[in-house]
Amino acid sequence: MPKLTKTFIDKVQPPAEGYAIHWDDSLKGYGLRVTAAGKRVFVAQGRVRGKAVCATLGPFGQLTEYEAREKAR
Repeated sequence: MPKLTKTFIDKVQPPAEGYAIHWDDSLKGYGLRVTAAGKRVFVAQGRVRGKAVCATLGPFGQLTEYEAREKAR
């Protein structure tokens, strides 16, 4: 079962400062960035021509975890 479920996202605590990224267990490069202010944003990370890139997929609430997972694929 993937780590990034609605239950997990609702329960995850923001870090004291900066941000933390929680990666999904089943889809490599798909994650949730949580800021110290409590903002939750879906991200996708991968490589383009050998360079690491991280793209913002959208905020939690406007996108469901299912929609974000499909965009990450």
